[in-house]
Amino acid sequence: MASGLFVVFEGIDGSGKSTLTKAVWDRLGTQAQLLREPTGLHTGKLIREKLSAPQTIPQKDWIQLFTEDRALDVEQHLKPALAAGKIVLMDRYYYSTAAYQGANLPDLSAAEIVKAQQAMFPEPDMLVYLEISPEAALARISSRPGLEIFETRSQLERISKNYESILPKGTLRLNATKSVDSNVQTVQRAIETKVPI
Repeated sequence: MASGLFVVFEGIDGSGKSTLTKAVWDRLGTQAQLLREPTGLHTGKLIREKLSAPQTIPQKDWIQLFTEDRALDVEQHLKPALAAGKIVLMDRYYYSTAAYQGANLPDLSAAEIVKAQQAMFPEPDMLVYLEISPEAALARISSRPGLEIFETRSQLERISKNYESILPKGTLRLNATKSVDSNVQTVQRAIETKVPI
């Protein structure tokens, strides 16, 4: 059975993570599959509705929502794509859950969330993290209509610190202020060291 490559892209809001993920996918063509969290499944749509809603939701409920969405995505999309030998590019994964929800859970650290998620889901073969200051990220997203509930300076600062506490050794760190093309080339070279392109 073929064995694919699982690449996860992470970063705080405003880092350009989604733009980079799609640009890499465009460059790789049909040998790659693009996935994102929240998904387009009913579980992901529910999360998007709640992200734009004014009411507050307990952080542990957020973790449950994302875990349910991830479980469906892994079984329906991730595992079949990897089994088919695809390069799977995932826009956010359980590192996001840990960084974002760990920002507001004093009794559950980001590291503990990662550990629990790793016991349930496949680990990525490559983790790409876009580095940007919370101030610069907020400046980028402040012009967007309808900010989501995590898009405040204090939240982004806590989320950024959480990421720094959970990113594993070997994470490919990229400067988010560099051009998209430059970062795409860096990611593509890193992928080429693991699979022939």
